Amino acid sequence: MRILITALIVALATEVSYATDNWPRPFAHDLKVIFAPESHAISVVDTIHLPQESKDKVEIEFYLNAALKLESEFNIQPLDIKHVHGALALRKYKISIPAANKEVTLKYSGQIESLAGSDQEEPAGLISADGVFLAANAGWYPLVEGALVSFKLQASVPSAWTVVSQGRREQVTTADGQQQVTWRESNPQDDIYLIAAPFFEFNKSASDVEAMVFLRQNDESLAKKYLDITAQYIEMYSKLIGPYPYAKFAVVENFWETGYGMPSFTLLGPKVIRMPFILHTSYPHEILHNWWGNGVYVDYRQGNWSEGLTSYLADHLIREQNGNATNYRRDILQGYSDYVSTNKDFPLTAFTARHGSSSEAVGYGKSQMLFHMLRQQLGDDVFIEGLRQLYRRYQFKAASFSDLAQIFSEVSGKQQAEFFRQWTMRSGAPALALSKVIRQRHGTRWRIQGELQQTQKDEAFALQVPVAVTLAGQAQAWQSVIEMKTKIISFALDLPAEPLRLDVDPEFDVFRRVSRAEIPAALSQIFGAEKILVLLPAKASPEMMTAFQSLIDVWRQENSEIQVRRDNEINTLPRDRAVWLLGTENRFATQMHELLSGQGVITQGNSLTMTEGTYDLNDHSIVLTTRAKANSTHAIAWLATRQAAAVPGLARKLPHYGKYSFLVFNGAEPTNIAKGQWPVVESPMAIVFSKKAQAATLRARPSLAR
Repeated sequence: MRILITALIVALATEVSYATDNWPRPFAHDLKVIFAPESHAISVVDTIHLPQESKDKVEIEFYLNAALKLESEFNIQPLDIKHVHGALALRKYKISIPAANKEVTLKYSGQIESLAGSDQEEPAGLISADGVFLAANAGWYPLVEGALVSFKLQASVPSAWTVVSQGRREQVTTADGQQQVTWRESNPQDDIYLIAAPFFEFNKSASDVEAMVFLRQNDESLAKKYLDITAQYIEMYSKLIGPYPYAKFAVVENFWETGYGMPSFTLLGPKVIRMPFILHTSYPHEILHNWWGNGVYVDYRQGNWSEGLTSYLADHLIREQNGNATNYRRDILQGYSDYVSTNKDFPLTAFTARHGSSSEAVGYGKSQMLFHMLRQQLGDDVFIEGLRQLYRRYQFKAASFSDLAQIFSEVSGKQQAEFFRQWTMRSGAPALALSKVIRQRHGTRWRIQGELQQTQKDEAFALQVPVAVTLAGQAQAWQSVIEMKTKIISFALDLPAEPLRLDVDPEFDVFRRVSRAEIPAALSQIFGAEKILVLLPAKASPEMMTAFQSLIDVWRQENSEIQVRRDNEINTLPRDRAVWLLGTENRFATQMHELLSGQGVITQGNSLTMTEGTYDLNDHSIVLTTRAKANSTHAIAWLATRQAAAVPGLARKLPHYGKYSFLVFNGAEPTNIAKGQWPVVESPMAIVFSKKAQAATLRARPSLAR
């Protein structure tokens, strides 16, 4: 969420608390803003009410966009310029305010045409004929280190436009070809946002909260879907955590592709906002950020806990409600194992924002698993009470991982500092292995004995490892937990009936580096590999060869260690790296057919058949992954396509399908029409005593909320 803004906050506040160490109360801004979008111009009069009175002269340092010309009644001294993400220049000023003055008025104006914002090349600030996007990182209002803000915002835009900000909309008036819109937020904020464009507006009351939708096209059907679901999610999270902290929640359509979550609204791109699955995936995530991140702020000095907790209570919770939470957690562990090599790992206390797959696997994935393991240890009731206490105590204040540890210690009556220290301050993860497992009969009872090992090089993690035993004649599994504080532990499970199989961590409840044999081959194992060989088909047409080379150029921006060769230059596929086979003419495609025969993949002429259907290779682009052996470290992927026009889209899209074993795309767009994961046949975390014994049913787990 808000990568650029988070980065700016961290850059400006590396030596002070993110929130209120220096300023115990917020700076109250009374902003009067006039836009001339066609000329990229902004004019602002900002009356700032100071957080505290002083009998002495007050000196305040703040940042403002260097392109804006500044005036004030008091003495202002320009200082140095700070560059954030290269193109964004912020001028630092020092203002001297005479004793006993309670407010200061600043006037500034200029042009904010487009400020490139980081490696994504998205604007940090933009005033144009298409619309306005301004956030703190554009420096459009005075930024004081270590301070929160409250505000009243009165903005004038062309009469066909309207303005969106956080908080409550107080007034809308139109006169002389201008529309004037007033927003107010009295609670402490970490940012002031200003979005403006020609919008179609839709509203619906949801208890004390107003649901709003601002679209760039008049689409009542789309608006109704968002209005209805907004009320449902706000009600669900209010019951789970506490009252929604803002007066409204709005869905705002942006004029380029984004997925931003701001206090009391989300800014979605024109394609994103119309994707049907967004309503039950990304959308609840953005609503929930109004509790975590925009309701309780993050003290970035100890890392960003908000993304993990929000993902766990949104993305994971939705899967939990749909019965897919186990697979979701497996995907988290798979992503960590595939994308986070030792040299890319870091502790959660070092995570501020996502900057690629490896940081996402730690900052979102590992953090989600932290909260999941905490919940398993405390139980749902205590875990929920901890969430509610965190929200009550730190609403509109900054909290750290240490603060979370203190709250969960209090509600559980057990010290949680060591648990948080282990999972937030240590990098790495445990890796588990079973050995010396036997079963013995003792009269009418049975016993399973064995050893459970942590095979990582680092010191042992303290773990609670779930185990499930399938018993003869019983549909319900026998379940228990093995507590583990050393690298190797001997265990004995006394059972009331004959054990048919033993499953260790069957629902992927423990954050760990999973064995390759536990997870299906997937694209993440290719894109996450440090070394990749791409084999081009020597018999490909010049058009296809050019398309494939452009695909390689795109992927090399993320991994410079990609080696490229033609398929007639080698005799066997290497075993020391991941391999991409490109093209239907690739001479190693036959080897892929053999490796995938167990998954029912058959190629005949121009057709490729698998369980999901039969596809014409002239019309479809198909991606298949496998491994030479089940526990092989390196994966092999085959991109079977004959459409040069589809290759640029595939180059862009495929990295976003990391968890999948196979994909089918149609046409030149290309459009995904099928995707899935191969089944896992043999897992090293399962010991089968009786041939073909199927795992028994595990205890049902209620979801945290409905």
